[in-house]
Amino acid sequence: MAATEQEPGTQPPVPEETPTTANEGNVPERAEPGKFISMIQNFLGGTPRHAAGEGAAAADTSPSQAVPSAEPQPPETELQLPEDDHTGQPVPIPKTPLELAGIQPASSSPTPPRARESTPQPRPKTPLELAGIQHDPVPASPVSMQAERQPSQVAGVPSAASAKPETMASAPAAAEAAGAASNTSEAPAPGAPPPGEPRGEAKPPPPPDENILPVKGNALYELYLRRQGVPPIDDPDLTFNLAQFTEWGGPPTEEQRGWFRSFEPPARNILQQARGEEEEPIEHVPMVRISRDRMSAFFYALPPTYGADDMTPESVMNALAEARIGFGIDELKVAEICHDKCYFTLFEVARGKPPEDGADGDVEDHFAREQEIHLQVKDDNTIDYKDLGWLQTVHEGDVICDIIPPTSAMPGLDVLGGEIRGRDGKKAVAPKGSGTRLSEDESRLLAAIDGVVTFDAGRFRVDPLLIIEGSVETATGNIETVGDVLIHGDVLEGFTVEATGNITVQGMVEGATMVAGGDIQVGRGMNGNSHGSMQAKGEVRSKFIENATVTTGGRIVCDTIINSTVSSDTAIEVKTGRGAIIGGNITALERIDALSIGNQSNRNIIITLGSTANFLRSKQELEQKRTELTRDVEEIEKNISFLDAGAVNPAPNIVSMVDDFKLKLSVQKMQLSNVERQLAQMDRKQTDNTACRLRAEIIYPPAQITIGNVTKVLRQMAFSALVYLKEGDVHVANV
Repeated sequence: MAATEQEPGTQPPVPEETPTTANEGNVPERAEPGKFISMIQNFLGGTPRHAAGEGAAAADTSPSQAVPSAEPQPPETELQLPEDDHTGQPVPIPKTPLELAGIQPASSSPTPPRARESTPQPRPKTPLELAGIQHDPVPASPVSMQAERQPSQVAGVPSAASAKPETMASAPAAAEAAGAASNTSEAPAPGAPPPGEPRGEAKPPPPPDENILPVKGNALYELYLRRQGVPPIDDPDLTFNLAQFTEWGGPPTEEQRGWFRSFEPPARNILQQARGEEEEPIEHVPMVRISRDRMSAFFYALPPTYGADDMTPESVMNALAEARIGFGIDELKVAEICHDKCYFTLFEVARGKPPEDGADGDVEDHFAREQEIHLQVKDDNTIDYKDLGWLQTVHEGDVICDIIPPTSAMPGLDVLGGEIRGRDGKKAVAPKGSGTRLSEDESRLLAAIDGVVTFDAGRFRVDPLLIIEGSVETATGNIETVGDVLIHGDVLEGFTVEATGNITVQGMVEGATMVAGGDIQVGRGMNGNSHGSMQAKGEVRSKFIENATVTTGGRIVCDTIINSTVSSDTAIEVKTGRGAIIGGNITALERIDALSIGNQSNRNIIITLGSTANFLRSKQELEQKRTELTRDVEEIEKNISFLDAGAVNPAPNIVSMVDDFKLKLSVQKMQLSNVERQLAQMDRKQTDNTACRLRAEIIYPPAQITIGNVTKVLRQMAFSALVYLKEGDVHVANV
């Protein structure tokens, strides 16, 4: 299209005063409907007209190959609608072929007249671009006719998902928006970076999309365009997206891309027959594909030509029957596909029934796996230590848990009617430990003896429980047992109670000695009379502790501590009842919490945070054990080296000795590694004294507080005190 000549340096004429004619301008100021339709028709399929001469363009020139003139192009002028002489209203322009095909032009609003510019005007959009197909002259990424929806909605091919008018209306809007966005920006110069990107920076190319294929040479797409009335395309840069040929509007899988490649030979055969001189009807070509797992069957059809019959539900069902599809056919979808004449679209028309795996066996517990203490706080802010709720006792034959058997799998069917076996459920492992047995049908875990139920290392076990109905006195003597001990009465002065498990005393402990491998519970408190003691690897809970020595590996929890030597490897909590610590020597590895420390009588109290005597003793024992294990490992390695240095073919007894030494060496090394790990943890606790805390509502003087190796003596009362170590000094803060 040629531009009107203009003398250099002169101002462009105003369009209202000097209107251009059809031969002088790019678009006339006022166009009649007939001329407008003629222009569009020539633009679509006819010979392009050039202002320089009617015969200047060849008949085979593509709109995408048109080159803008080097001369300045006149700006587009506003397209005025002719007014009706009788009504004064503008007469609407008849719909163009693009609009009748469901494709909107690049811009639906007229452009106001503007001054002539010396720069070339943007190249007009081709029919392929208006239809949503992009190629090399327009710098844009390959776009399918509509990626999220059926592409046939844009191209005008009906489908089962696009038969509704409201979905069809979205295609022209999308084409209009794409055309408007393309017209508002000029194409960048060759080699120039895209708009918005800094010059000189190289952008890595995007990864190739296997679903983007060239239009040229693709018989499937050529047949698709032929059905739309678009002539064959010879542009090697034009591409299309396979996603537009799927029912779901998304990219196909690798297996489905192979199916599309198999659809091309039938499409090529149809094209060769259609190019013949005789226009003989060509029947539609139904094709069925089955997924590798045989759980889905897909249908794809090529359209008929020259008036041949369209596909029918019967023809589709026949095609499925020929492919031996006999299960899971969606007959409603088949009927919809045929009704909407959905060609060129891959549909899932049958789906198999997946198998249902059996449920694994399970274990339903009748007893808790973790022992939890549920302490009840009374109205006077004291704790009822008589009812702790943590002891789980059983008698022989009691059910500990039920073993639920697994269920069998339900088989499924593929689209060919073949059976698909599922996975049967796995049998549950019975958590059977010592003191338990299984029932005859193995559906229940029973207690084999009377005792206490505990859960350890993934198994229930029943430990024998020694129950003392009265008090520990001369009638019972000292108690030493394996397992747990429950004493309903008191433990009198001078007696000893030792148990590998827990010790529970519902009464009071008076000047006695108690040693437990687990926890110690004293309901009414302990008065040691200056020689009673309690030692536990777990926690110690007591109503009060007075004139006694208590050493624990866990917490110490009570209402009052008076004139006692108390040591805990974790924490001491005196926050219920009076919550008072009066006199004595109190040591904790991590923290001490109390309501009050000391009293108004100024009784001396020594508080230590950091390293307890029990902690240091345990560490010393571990260090001694590490030394012994290291010596044993070295001795075994020497023996193995001596025996290996013997004859080339040692005697069988020598080989046996070497194997025994190697097994013993492996065990000793594992024990040594465990000891070293424990020592490393103890070293970290011993050096991190800055995490130690002492909290109290009130601290009476004098109070000697030591954290690590730093000591501070409080000689004044402290309220809401928080005592901690910072920068090598003991600080007392009010919180």
